Amino acid sequence: MSRRDDVSHYYDPSQLIDKIATFLFYANVVLACISIGLSGQVKHYAIVGQVLIAISYVLLTTVDDFFFWYTAESFRRKNAIESAYAIDLSGLVTDGYYNNTLAPSTTKYALNAFESVFFSKSIAKSMNVAELMKSVFAIVAFLLSCMEIKNGEIVLLVAQTVFSSTFILGSIGLLVYQMRLSSLYDDFYHDFVTVGISKNEQIRLLLADTVEYEAVKAHYKVRLSSKKFTAMNTELSRKWTEILNKVRIEECTK
Repeated sequence: MSRRDDVSHYYDPSQLIDKIATFLFYANVVLACISIGLSGQVKHYAIVGQVLIAISYVLLTTVDDFFFWYTAESFRRKNAIESAYAIDLSGLVTDGYYNNTLAPSTTKYALNAFESVFFSKSIAKSMNVAELMKSVFAIVAFLLSCMEIKNGEIVLLVAQTVFSSTFILGSIGLLVYQMRLSSLYDDFYHDFVTVGISKNEQIRLLLADTVEYEAVKAHYKVRLSSKKFTAMNTELSRKWTEILNKVRIEECTK
C-alpha cells in the first residue's frame, strides 16, 4: 500500500466533480420520471430542471476532462518516470505506490506499468455492471423525454439525447478500456512470467507496451472507482505479490 502519494491530491477536483455529476445524474432521472405525472407550471419547471441538469452535467464533465483530469494524469505519468528512473521531474514524492524493488531502469518502468494494468483491469471489470445500469437509467430518461415532444419540448429532447449518449458511450468506453488492458496484461505476463526477460531486445517490447498503456489511459479517460479500489485492494495486492514472485528477470537486462 502507498504510504505517501503527493500526486493523489491533484485528483481531488475530479473526484468532487464526479460526486456532483452523480447527484445530477440521479436528479435528472428522477425529474424525468415524475414529470410524466405533472401538469401546468410545475411540469414546466420540471422540464426546465432536466434541461439545466443535462447541460450542467455535460459542461462539468467536459471541464474535468480538459483541465483537472488532464493535469492529474500528467503528474501521474511524470511520477511513473520519476519512480522508474529515480529522477525528479515534478518535486512530487510517492512512497510505496509501486510494489517492486528493481533498480532504476526501463525494466522497472515496465514492471510498474504491469502492476498498474493488473489493478486497473480488475477494478474496471468490477465496474461494468454499475455503468451498464447507469446507461439503462439514462435511456429511460431519454425515452420519457421523447413523450414530451407532443408538448413542443425539443430543447429537452436534445439535452437528454446528449446526456444519455454520454453514459452510453461511457459504458462502452469502459468495456473497451477493460479489453485493451486485458490484452496488455497478457502481453506483460507473457514477457515477464511465461518467457522471462533475458535479452536487452525484449526491453524494447516492454517499453512499447508501457507506452501503449499510457495511451489507453489518456484516450479513454476512465475514472476508476476509489470505493472499488478500497474494497478490492487487499485481495488484488495479494494476487499481485503472487505474480511478482513469478517474474523472471536476468541480472544482465536490469
